[in-house]
Amino acid sequence: MKRILVVDDDPDILHIISEILSEAGYAVDTIQDGQGAIERLKVEFYDLVITDLNMPEVGGMEVLKFIV
Repeated sequence: MKRILVVDDDPDILHIISEILSEAGYAVDTIQDGQGAIERLKVEFYDLVITDLNMPEVGGMEVLKFIV
């Protein structure tokens, strides 16, 4: 099963995206902040990361730079 990490500071967006992807058969983890996403990515592998770009403190661009 493909694993997806969804990162967004809006819990409603996290819930909607997570539900859609889970129903489509993906294993989905959610994180509400960029720093938490970076910490998770240090120890877990994901096939796809979906991130909000505009988050307080550590934004989505920093998360993407960490991945690359």
